[in-house]
Amino acid sequence: LAVVLRNSWRRLLIIYATPDNYDAVAARIGAEMAAHGTEARLPTRSPLRGYLLQSAWVVLACVPLFMLVEEFDVSLMLPLLQLCFGLATVWLIGLFGYVLMALDLVIVAVLLVGALGVRESWLHRGEFYTSWTVYSDADWALLALSAAAMVVLAVIGWRGARGRAPGVLIAESQE
Repeated sequence: LAVVLRNSWRRLLIIYATPDNYDAVAARIGAEMAAHGTEARLPTRSPLRGYLLQSAWVVLACVPLFMLVEEFDVSLMLPLLQLCFGLATVWLIGLFGYVLMALDLVIVAVLLVGALGVRESWLHRGEFYTSWTVYSDADWALLALSAAAMVVLAVIGWRGARGRAPGVLIAESQE
C-alpha cells in the first residue's frame, strides 16, 4: 500500500506502508497536510498545458529569426540564443526574460546596421546606395514577420522577468 504526494502536475513522493500501519500513516499525512493548508494552496488544474503552449510559442517565434540568418547575414548564434533563453524563461527562471529582450535589441541593431550600410553600385561605378533601398517584398515581409516574432518573445520575456508567468522551476518551488 502506498500514499502518493503530488503537486499540481507531478508526483513528489511515494510513501509505502504495510497493511498494518497504513491507516496510521495516511491519517498522519492527512493531518500534516491539513495543518499546513496544502490542499488549498495547490491549483486543481495542471499547469503543464500552459507551459507547453508557451514553449510552442517560443519555438514558432524563433522560426522567422532563423530565416534572417540566410537573408540578412545575422549570426546563427542570435536565433539559437533566443530559442535557448526563451525556453529557459518558460521552464527554468523567469529572469532569463531580460536576456530574451536584450537579444531582441541586438537582433534589431544588427538588422539596422545591415540595412543602413552603404554599398557601391556594380552597375554604375562610383554611385553608392543603402542596402534597404533594394530590399524586395519578400525581404520586407520577412522583416515584418520577424518583428512580430520578436514582440512575442519580448512579451514572454517581460512576463517571465516580472513574475507574471514564472518559470516551472520557480513556480514549483513556490508550491
